Amino acid sequence: MDTILYLCIGVAGFLFGCLITRYALTMKSVGTLRIDNSDLEGPYLFLELKHGIPSGVKYVTLAVKEKNYISRD
Repeated sequence: MDTILYLCIGVAGFLFGCLITRYALTMKSVGTLRIDNSDLEGPYLFLELKHGIPSGVKYVTLAVKEKNYISRD
């Protein structure tokens, strides 16, 4: 009986930690990195910032979106 209780508490703690981590990473995101693989010459990268990057920051977090903007017909 105790084992089931400990297992349930452990799973609940893990899920809570995952939610907190996901929320923290999306709140710290400064923008989006868009990747366009539709050109044969190679991928093109576009950086879209929500706001300016504060000075003195060594690392930033970006959301990545991959989309082909040109159709290959």
